[in-house]
Amino acid sequence: MRDTESQLGPIGILVNNAGINPVKSFDQITAEDWDETIRVNLSSAFHVTQAALPGLRTRKWGRIIIMSSVAAQTAGVIGPHYAASKAGLIGLAHSYAALLAKEGITSNVIAPALIETDKPAMERDPRKSRRRASILSARLITSSQRSCRNSAGELGQATVRLVRGQAPDAACRRRADGT
Repeated sequence: MRDTESQLGPIGILVNNAGINPVKSFDQITAEDWDETIRVNLSSAFHVTQAALPGLRTRKWGRIIIMSSVAAQTAGVIGPHYAASKAGLIGLAHSYAALLAKEGITSNVIAPALIETDKPAMERDPRKSRRRASILSARLITSSQRSCRNSAGELGQATVRLVRGQAPDAACRRRADGT
C-alpha cells in the first residue's frame, strides 16, 4: 500500500475486483479449491481494504467498492465455494458501511450476473457457449440492500455514482419509468 501511495498519491477510492471462478462439479470440490477461492475472492478484499483504511480514516473520506456476484444470493452455476466467497464480500461491505459511514467512508457492493467476455475458455466449453446467447443482465446490490436490474454496460455508471456518493438505484428508477 505504501508503494502504491508513494507512486500514485493517497488512495481515496478502492475497488476490490480480484477474483477467481474455478468451475467444478460440487462433489469434486476439494478443501484446497475451497481455501483458494475464499483466499482470492474474500480474504484479499479484506486485506487490501484493511491496508487502505488508515489513510481513508485520516482523511475522513473514502469510497470502498467491492465486486461480488449475483451467485452470492442465487448460488449461481460455478459452485458453493464461489457462492460462499461472494456472499462473504457482501457481508464484508455491510460491516464496513456500518462501521465507517460516520467517518465519511462509504462501502458498497456491485454484484453482476454473468457478463459476456472474450475469455477463450468460453469458446472451449460448449455449456458456456450456449449460455452466451442468454447472458443474464446484471444485478446491482448496494450496502443498503436495495437492488435493481442493469445491463452489464451500466455497471461502470453505477460505480461512478457510488464514487460520487450518489445512490446507484436512481439510475434504476430512471430506467424503470422510461426516463
